[in-house]
Amino acid sequence: MALLSAGQRLPDIAVNDILDTAGVSRSTFYQYFSSKTELAFRIAGPAMDAARTASDGWWKGPAWGSSADLGDVVRALMAQGREHRLEWLALFDTADRDPDAAAQIENLVQNYVAQMSERLTSEQAAGRVSRTIDPPQLGRIVLVTTRACILDQLAHGDPDGDARFAAELGRMLWLAINQ
Repeated sequence: MALLSAGQRLPDIAVNDILDTAGVSRSTFYQYFSSKTELAFRIAGPAMDAARTASDGWWKGPAWGSSADLGDVVRALMAQGREHRLEWLALFDTADRDPDAAAQIENLVQNYVAQMSERLTSEQAAGRVSRTIDPPQLGRIVLVTTRACILDQLAHGDPDGDARFAAELGRMLWLAINQ
């Protein structure tokens, strides 16, 4: 984390630099991590758990509520994204260069989209969501759009505008789901 805080990107950091900074031997590093990719997933683990918890608040809740409620979920995702910015950068930078890391992230996406699709399908059956939507496609669109929008806001947006951004993204997502 010290190297990431200094502005270095995980894929560009040599294992030897990690060893020197941490004050551990190569064998100790490899006792805990098989690669820098595994390290990236391990340090991003708490951020991924926080994002899933925030998202599950919507997708697993008994009732979805309003667009403002979904905006609150987006706001929580934004806050944890700002808090865990370096961890997310380490993970996504690694995935950009490592096909195995990219495949692991895609597997996580597919699993979450399946969960979202299941909920959308049950909401369709209950008559609360339009039968014209395609649950797997909408689930993927919602997840990928949310991730891309949040990452863009974190990278380029004014933190003072996060609340307005979250409210608008929440409204847009709510309208897509509740068409």
